[in-house]
Amino acid sequence: MARDFNGTSDLIDIANNAVYDVDNITIAFWAWTDVDVTFSVAFGRDDSSTNRCWNLGIGSAASTFRFAPFIGNSQINAQSGTGFSTGAWHHLVGTYDGSNVRLWVDGVNTATTAQSGTLDKDPVGPTIGGRSGAVQLWDGRVANALIYNRALSGAEIEMVRRGFWMLPGLLGFWPLFGVQSPEPDWSGNNNHGTVTGATRIDHPPGISLWGGTKRIQRVATAPVLPSPIKTIQQAVHRAASY
Repeated sequence: MARDFNGTSDLIDIANNAVYDVDNITIAFWAWTDVDVTFSVAFGRDDSSTNRCWNLGIGSAASTFRFAPFIGNSQINAQSGTGFSTGAWHHLVGTYDGSNVRLWVDGVNTATTAQSGTLDKDPVGPTIGGRSGAVQLWDGRVANALIYNRALSGAEIEMVRRGFWMLPGLLGFWPLFGVQSPEPDWSGNNNHGTVTGATRIDHPPGISLWGGTKRIQRVATAPVLPSPIKTIQQAVHRAASY
């Protein structure tokens, strides 16, 4: 499941919180565009005015994606090349580690811009489906929006892409199942989102745990895991050996 945004009024507002005032960051989510509108934002912390921290969405040209954090009151862009089509799911990730701004598309680091400094910490909350104030709205779907307080590695980004999101530094996780309002924050920080529109759509993204493009299917009963298993990592390692 995911939430579908109409590009004209739908938005999820998350209240500003000091927990998001970090020096390094990762934001990640699955995105689907119905209409390729330049500069539209799927996930951001940015009011397009005086309070601007970061945003990720379509870039300055059609069929591109762009991660744009603000560092020292300057917008620093990492923008992909062209070639991404509408009507398909893509996993988008933006990271900043204090030295480089990186954009990852479908597990691949597609753009890197060297930059030092710390992220701006303006008083604006995150929004899903556009910028704060219903500006540059997203026309399409979004699922599994996450924020971490550090730059994840490529290996960790691949774990997130495959559904293993419980990594150190998690600040927010909004699954966007579309079945609850407010939209729940599963990170434990309980920064739930106020929903305007953004209806549920039963067409989730997903890939198999070990490769390929098949989605993980729901099952009637819980699978029996090999024992003993005390951590998720042990479960993954044990399952991979079968």
